[in-house]
Amino acid sequence: MIQPETLLNLPQGASQPQFSPDDSRIAYVENGGVWVITVAAGGAPVSVGPGANPQWHPDGWLSYLRETDGMTRVWRYDHLAEEQPTSVSPEDLSVGSYAWSPDGLTLAVLEGRAMQRPQVAKPGAIWLLDAATGETRRRIDPPPERQLLLGGPAWSPDSQQIAWSAAVVVEGRRAENREIRVLSVADGTIRTVLPVGACQASLPSWRADGEALAFAATPHPYGYHAFYSLATWNRRDASLQYRTRDPFVLPARSAPLWSPDGQTIFITGNNGTITRQVYAVSLADGTVKPLTSGISNHKTPVLSSDGRWLASVVEPPDQLSEIFLVATDGSETRQLTNANRQLESVPAVERLEMEVVRWTSIDGLEIEGLLLYPPGFGPDRPPPSPLPTIVDPHGGPKDVTPRRMLGDNALHYTTLHFLAAQGYLCFSPDYRSSGVYGWDAYQQMLSAGHDNNTRLDSADIMTGVDFLVAAGLADPARLGIRGHSAGGQFANWLITQTNRFAAAVSVEGPTDLIAAAKATAPNDIAELEYGGSVEDVPENYRAYSPLTYATQARTPLLLFEGEPMKRMEQGKPFCDALTAAGVEVEYVYYEGEGHAFRKLENQADYLRRTLAWFDRHLRDT
Repeated sequence: MIQPETLLNLPQGASQPQFSPDDSRIAYVENGGVWVITVAAGGAPVSVGPGANPQWHPDGWLSYLRETDGMTRVWRYDHLAEEQPTSVSPEDLSVGSYAWSPDGLTLAVLEGRAMQRPQVAKPGAIWLLDAATGETRRRIDPPPERQLLLGGPAWSPDSQQIAWSAAVVVEGRRAENREIRVLSVADGTIRTVLPVGACQASLPSWRADGEALAFAATPHPYGYHAFYSLATWNRRDASLQYRTRDPFVLPARSAPLWSPDGQTIFITGNNGTITRQVYAVSLADGTVKPLTSGISNHKTPVLSSDGRWLASVVEPPDQLSEIFLVATDGSETRQLTNANRQLESVPAVERLEMEVVRWTSIDGLEIEGLLLYPPGFGPDRPPPSPLPTIVDPHGGPKDVTPRRMLGDNALHYTTLHFLAAQGYLCFSPDYRSSGVYGWDAYQQMLSAGHDNNTRLDSADIMTGVDFLVAAGLADPARLGIRGHSAGGQFANWLITQTNRFAAAVSVEGPTDLIAAAKATAPNDIAELEYGGSVEDVPENYRAYSPLTYATQARTPLLLFEGEPMKRMEQGKPFCDALTAAGVEVEYVYYEGEGHAFRKLENQADYLRRTLAWFDRHLRDT
């Protein structure tokens, strides 16, 4: 049996690729260290040392971030000079993100403290440093009355402007506006690309002529719940044009990439499917061409200077991430790194088989999910009889399944692998509020009535369960449900609406929406989904609170909480109500933990308790 500590201490995969200026090499990060590998097949990677966020200086030497003495600095490494790495940023400046100007003369730095969540972050300055000496040329402070989450920076090709994304907390509201800012290096003036409130926008990139920006944007002002499309902005007339259409959804944290001729933009996104692929968007005719396919997610690609290759981070759910080269004409895909070699020294980790499954929900919408098989079974080797099955709706809810991958926090995909390795069929169903199926599908729920997503999302999940039972894969008498955050809310809700589950595990999931809304008010998203504020329509919040229906539950529940839900009085009152109704309940509180448990000992304890709970109710009967 694989131990939780083994899964929680796996090496890290490959990520953060960057092409060298001549496109002959790629720098990347693997297991906490920076590496360099030749693009030509057959080259062995060379270790640079511990660090992250590697970037090439236009002159051909490498820089990266490394933390020392509690401060994150930019370090320089020149393998040709065979010198030891040296710090090139001030000792009293902690770096959040950075970028070299295309002319190589200036280093732009966003302060590290600005990379925290905007609700708690202080405004962070932009520093322009002399590339040769590290001396400060200019410091630009953001408006003091706003709190900003900065992302970027992105230099214009002529090294005269810097664009970045800023998450601006709206005073008196919980939501945030994501905006694009442009700095003039010459005079330090800052302007907003679009009028505040016109759209949400994130992670800009410049066209080669410096006359246009591309970024993820949406006209729907719903903060982190926004559904993003690809948009371009013309600098001369300040016009905005959307380039992708529903149901295509871009991640808000992956910058679009312009081809050298400015006629194509390369992006990652979900085009009506749970897997995130790489696409080429033609600006001439609007076609969106997929360049990759399969069960793995692609993210944060970078483009070679000649425009021939993309280097993309590929995340197979049950493996470590790797970096693949993807030809921009779609003709070839080639694996560049071999981070999964690290698992050879961890023999207890089995490679499990999986597949994406599709089914039709109650109103005809086709939904997808990930099915993870226990050892010995797979899509081509189905089990001879139905298996005990764990249903695991993802959190968010604006997210996709599979949520992250092997070796991540125990509350995410690692739970599925751990349970599947013990013989459970694990099913991660998607649902329409994830955003994968587009804005129209989401708007239909809102138009149909307050928080109709609770019932329709639940129907999406349960029709997926019906699909597995009908296929002879899932044993209807041995069904369990587990979820974290929004997934925990679904677990809490469903055990009050159906008795089909023999056991449930809920982690940091809301149960009393009235108490939660009062603790987080004013909350734009809650007011949108429930038809108004909790003061105006408390009956709507009560109608979709699992606590309201606790007397209807019969499913044994194991409930985990950290500080956030305990402070909002979510888990314990629900457990008390279930106990009063005669339901078997176990309540676990991890003191000092947040919404995602961080301490490895608590994650390991959570995995052991979860397995024991499902074994007791799904197998020891």
